[in-house]
Amino acid sequence: MVVTPHAAHYSQEAIGTVRAIAAEEAVRVLTGQRARYPVNDVTATGNPAG
Repeated sequence: MVVTPHAAHYSQEAIGTVRAIAAEEAVRVLTGQRARYPVNDVTATGNPAG
């Protein structure tokens, strides 16, 4: 898993929001839940190539 911050708007509030969302997403994935915002859809086979 790669977590990178992306700030479409720079402000202290936006930075805090981006960090919180990234942390929540990491916790979801690391506890076996599906990612809310997946970049690459990995199927049940675990092989993105099929």
